[in-house]
Amino acid sequence: MTVISAVFVAALFASAGPERETQPPAPGQRSFVSAQAYTHYMKGRIRELSGDLRGALDEYRLAVVHDALSPYLHLVISNVQARLLNLKGAISQAEAAAEIDPTYVDAHLQLGFLFRILGEFDAAEKAFQRAIRADPKRMEGYAEYSRVLLRQKKEKDAEAVFQMMMANLPDNPIGYYETGRIFYEKRILEKAVHYLGKALEKDPSHAGAAFTLASAYDVLGRPRDAAKVLEALQHFVSDDPELPLALGRLALKAGDETVAEQYFEHVRRFAWSEVDTRVKIAMAYLDEYRFSQALREMDDLYRQFPDKDAVLYFKGRVHEGAREHKKALEIYAKLPKTSDFYMDALVHGGYCLVKIGEHRKAIVVLKPYAQTVDNPASLAFHVLSLAWSEAEDKSEGIAFFETLSKAHPDWIEITEALSSLFDKVGRFDEAREVLERAATRPEIPRDDLERLLMALAMLYERAGRTEKGLEFARKVLDSNPDSPEALNFVGYTWAEQGKNLKEAEEMIRRALLYKHESGYVTDSLGWVLFQQGRYDQALDVLRRADRMAPEEPEILEHLAECLLKLRNGKGAAESFRKALKHKPEPRVRARILKRLGELEASR
Repeated sequence: MTVISAVFVAALFASAGPERETQPPAPGQRSFVSAQAYTHYMKGRIRELSGDLRGALDEYRLAVVHDALSPYLHLVISNVQARLLNLKGAISQAEAAAEIDPTYVDAHLQLGFLFRILGEFDAAEKAFQRAIRADPKRMEGYAEYSRVLLRQKKEKDAEAVFQMMMANLPDNPIGYYETGRIFYEKRILEKAVHYLGKALEKDPSHAGAAFTLASAYDVLGRPRDAAKVLEALQHFVSDDPELPLALGRLALKAGDETVAEQYFEHVRRFAWSEVDTRVKIAMAYLDEYRFSQALREMDDLYRQFPDKDAVLYFKGRVHEGAREHKKALEIYAKLPKTSDFYMDALVHGGYCLVKIGEHRKAIVVLKPYAQTVDNPASLAFHVLSLAWSEAEDKSEGIAFFETLSKAHPDWIEITEALSSLFDKVGRFDEAREVLERAATRPEIPRDDLERLLMALAMLYERAGRTEKGLEFARKVLDSNPDSPEALNFVGYTWAEQGKNLKEAEEMIRRALLYKHESGYVTDSLGWVLFQQGRYDQALDVLRRADRMAPEEPEILEHLAECLLKLRNGKGAAESFRKALKHKPEPRVRARILKRLGELEASR
């Protein structure tokens, strides 16, 4: 499990969630009292929609000058302040909205969200309690209150809130669905299955409950049970192409390729365009590491639509996923600069350049992009960091990220990249100071703090100070016992040390509930099974990890060690040599060379 690769892959496929938006006053509620207030409000909306948050904030503040008693306007300002990471200002405005109108549920919900982000759970609980009192029939208060309780492992209290919700919304499948969905989010999957099943008993056509229940079964490693749930939904939903597409994916997971293709043929008959349909099917194959089938879909499309932007981009993604980086680069290069896919292709192309050893080219391509685009994809910073970490002149990269960090002190990706480069050149103290300085930033969101603490844990681990690294990971678990990164770090570290193996396995399995598609966490499970002497089980898991994250040297090393225990010296030597081809870290390389030497000497 290498840290840089794990972080990179997480960034590679991450997507931002939807932003919370305050709704305009409903009919019958107090609206704007003056034309001036409304005019400034509309100007603010235009600026906000165009991405000019600071300009929007100025207009909204002018609107409040003309209508100081509008709780809606105060809440609009609170939302913009939150997006600008001024959480103190956001809380102040939400409190003003709630004080003007104590029955304004959105104001209490906003306060609850903000306090939760800051990790002030007691204040968040009180805010959500006020939301429930303001409107006992509104579900968001119950749902968010329960999330805060579950975050603190107050499972019984959360269930009491769920019961209250269902008492106020009797015979409503939505209550059961929300309850099951929250348990699913917290990966308390047995209870998620129970409540989602109840929702479907009350309304068998509830698509949200069916898809979430299917996802729960999928995480539990029960793709056939997941398929049964969605097959039942087909009786009520016959015109949604996402349904046979999901069933096809599940059939692939269960190893039923013939059944999967039957579902995909059903998808092809729906009203999506041919391009959209074939792309979705190709990505389904890619997600399950069926590279030849994914390439077949995209090659067919490419022959029909060689100049279509979406075809070029996703064909590049499939080649990239199949580790055909030169072919991916050729395809990405065909996208015009006017394409909506151009920027994403630029960043993915930079990654492909790194993978084929063209580090300087990757830097030349991505450096202007990271400097000039208003909001570059976070992946660009990771790729640049990887490129400079392999380049001869790492000081250029350090200077670049130092300048960017001063301009954007709140961008965690820049902080991580700068720290990583300091670490690469042996400047441990500076790498540590960069992370610690960011972690002590005022009003840092809880998720950002956890991410920085985990970066510190990994930094100390790479420096050979494992116990110090464990201290930081435990700090994360103290505030968020469900952090998959911290659970995996502690569990894997213990597996490496050969201690607390039962607890280590439990922690890694818990992490897998959140990261069940991660090759790195899967590798951790394989390694802890290996350390317990369960070699046959370990081999199956490590082979799965290798499929999920091919070319990862440490996974290949673990696979080789397991093959050795099972007396497959030829297979072990092949895995060791394959690992060496993919530039392992110095300490991993040294271990592999030693083991290969021992193997050859024993022949």
